[in-house]
Amino acid sequence: MIKEEVLIKNQTIKTISMNAIVCAMYVALCVALNPISFGALQFRVATLLLPLGFQDKRFANGLILGVILANLTSSLGLIDVLVGFTIQFTMYYLFPYFIKNKWIHGIAYAVLSGTLVALELLSVLHIPFLYSFITVGLSGLILYEVGNVLCARLLK
Repeated sequence: MIKEEVLIKNQTIKTISMNAIVCAMYVALCVALNPISFGALQFRVATLLLPLGFQDKRFANGLILGVILANLTSSLGLIDVLVGFTIQFTMYYLFPYFIKNKWIHGIAYAVLSGTLVALELLSVLHIPFLYSFITVGLSGLILYEVGNVLCARLLK
């Protein structure tokens, strides 16, 4: 009985540690590449990590926290935090009920992030919706799908 409790505790510590590392990696990539991580014309390299949360649910919370912390550094402030949280929560906790394929999940991510970020940029900065939707959605699609391949290899 005690061995089982120690094993469970060790697994919990390992999961928390892995989430902290993934969270830190996401934030570090966004902060280091800040000029291309935010705005209408963005190529957020940290998006490569996001498929981890779909392919292995243990990483979802660390990635959600990473998005929140990274978006705190955005010039748009709390609205960016709220939009980022909404996207990631939807991707990890709602969409998996009806999207099982990781490639379709990547397309759903691109459409959702493109839509919500474009609405945010339209309402706050008055950047045309279609422009932001295309640039954010397309970069999100490319990075997420490349991330699907990299994360699948990483998790082997």
